[in-house]
Order: sequence, then C-alpha cells, then structure tokens
Amino acid sequence: MKPLALYVHWPFCRRICPYCDFNVKRWRNQDTEAIAKALLADLQQEATWRGDHWRLEALHFGGGTPSMMPPEVLQQVIACAKDLFPVAGNLEIALEANPEDVDNFPAIAEAGVQRLTLGIQAFDAIRLQQLGRQHSPEQALKAIKTARDLFPSVAVDMIYATPHQSVSAWQDELSQVTRLPIDHLSLYGLTIEAGTAFGHRPPQGLPDNDLDSALMLLSRDIAAEAGFQQYEVSNFARRGHQSRYNSMVWQSCDYIGIGPGAHGRHHVSGQRFAVRKLPAPKAWQEAVMTDTETKNLRGLESFETLDAVAAVQEWLLMGLRLCQGIDLENLPDFLPANRQALVQSIQQYQQTHPNIWAFDGRFISITDSAALRLDYWLAELCIAIEI
Repeated sequence: MKPLALYVHWPFCRRICPYCDFNVKRWRNQDTEAIAKALLADLQQEATWRGDHWRLEALHFGGGTPSMMPPEVLQQVIACAKDLFPVAGNLEIALEANPEDVDNFPAIAEAGVQRLTLGIQAFDAIRLQQLGRQHSPEQALKAIKTARDLFPSVAVDMIYATPHQSVSAWQDELSQVTRLPIDHLSLYGLTIEAGTAFGHRPPQGLPDNDLDSALMLLSRDIAAEAGFQQYEVSNFARRGHQSRYNSMVWQSCDYIGIGPGAHGRHHVSGQRFAVRKLPAPKAWQEAVMTDTETKNLRGLESFETLDAVAAVQEWLLMGLRLCQGIDLENLPDFLPANRQALVQSIQQYQQTHPNIWAFDGRFISITDSAALRLDYWLAELCIAIEI
C-alpha cells in the first residue's frame, strides 16, 4: 500500500492576523453542522476517487483556527477517515491551535489528537500586539503547560524579524521558549505578503537583510544548543517529534486536502496531479453537497496535470527544504522517464557549486552557509538542470 496524508482545512478565525495570507475567513456563527456534513462528503468523495490502495499515515487539521472546531465535528472527521482508509499503526493526528482556545484542549485530546501545534508567535507583549495576536504571554504559558499534560507531542510556532526586533531581544525570547516543556519548534521570519493587511500597509522598522540573516543563524544555534535537531529550513524537533504530515508533503508523498481552499497531490501511472478546492466556504460547501452520486471530484477550483518540468521543479523545491535533502537513489515514479539523465544533470550542477550543494553519494542537500539564501539557490538549480 502507498503512504497517504490527509489535510483538513478549517478556514475560520475570530480575527485575521495582519501577516496571514492563508485561505482564512472571519468567524460569523456559521452553521457548523452543515460544514461538518460537507467535510465528510469531501472526504468520502476523495476516498472513492483515489481507490483502496492507500494507507493513511498522517492526519493534520490546519487553518484558520481548527482549535475552534466543535469537538463532535473533530471526532466525526477522524472516525470517517479511519473508516475510509487502512490506517498505519503509528498514525499521527495533529491539530493547530491558538492559546486562547485552551479550554477546548481536553476535548481535542479526547477526540484522538496526539500532536498539538500552538500558534504562539511571540512571548513579548509588544510583539504580540504588532502581530495582531489575541493572547498574552501568560496565556501562552498556560496553553503550553495544559497541552503538555494532554498531548504526547507539543509544538510551538514562533515568528522573528518583526519590527524593531534586536538580536539580543530575540536571543532572550527564544532561549525562554526552548526551556519550556515542548517537543518541536517552527521558527519563521516575518514575510510581507500581497493581499494581507501588512501587504497593504507594511509596518515600519522591519529588519534589513543582514539583521534578518543574523536572526536566522541565531535561531539555529539556540535551537541546537537546547537539543532541537533541525530537519527542515524552519523546523526543529526533539528525537521522534518531527511533523509527519509536513515531512510527507516535503518528500512528495500523496496527500488529500479537504475543506475550502485545501490543496492535494495525487500521482498515478507516472503522472502528478495538483488539486485545489474552491476557496470560498459557501461555494465549496454547496459544490461538494451537490450531485453526490458522480464519481468525479466536486468542489474543485482547479485540477492540474503537472508536466515534466513542473513535477521535477516541485520535487526539488519541496525536497531540498529538508536538511537531509533529496534521495537520488529513490526517485518518485512521477518523474519523467529520463531519470538517469536528470540525476546526472543535478550531480553535475552540484560538482560545479560545492559550496552551495552537498552530496554524500546518495543525498543532495543545501549547505549550511547557502541555506540563508535557499529560495535563490533553488531557483538557480531549477533553471540550470536539464529536464
């Protein structure tokens, strides 16, 4: 059986953060029963369409703010997924949560979630205000302590490179975080995205490139000193606590996306397909609940067959985010037929850029020094190789 991951998108938030460019909507007392029925219908149609040769290894609830989901909806989706797919014995069920939903944590754990990712983002009150977060540092600490008592794996997301942030302040803040009872850290530099509140009105005092790089290097050092192993450009984990869902996506495994705006990937007969659901919750809901007897997927915004160039580039862009890099001896079967020529082209490029790309005889990966400009070097690699 082939490994499969499942992503469930709950798009609703009490308030939309000014930096967020995900598919999110303001919560306005929507009909949760109708949304639950649509999620289950979406999951059912995906299972029918994909067939029965998959083994579910990771189930991830993202958003939005899925910690707002009614517990009964969470339970229904988990139960449905387990009914529809053979399940790995070590299936990881993860959910993203905000600290202010701490009262919901016991019900989330009871529903079967084992891994909770807390969107802390900052432990400094001023930075929390800058980022539009609704919780306080005290609430963040309470959420972590509560989660530790309930979940086998606790992860924390943090954002650096915020306005007027100094190296010393970030050092103190991140050092405090690493001393907390957590298993995983995601450390993201603030980016200003078009279409967000920050995109319309960028904040003053953002760091320049040199300071941004210094903050990133400091983040790696502090995490390593605290016993967190870096396994992806922005992610650090204690042994055995890497995010399975994210790792499967980075490794180009197949994954289902259900819910408004959710993405998925599927490959069959040497072809790779990119699937995206309608982003507007109402439109997605109506579409997946209509004509339920059809075998075709419903509620789609797009269904794209990736050509050889797009499939190779996505494989490189995702896999080379991982510290181990990509395995040139274990290539996915959706890559083009001339795989040996592709491998040779990658190896030749690495040999002429040994300070950028490392090769241990099997895995090619970005060097520590070049990782600061990962996006640039990935683009250069994609242009240079022959596909």
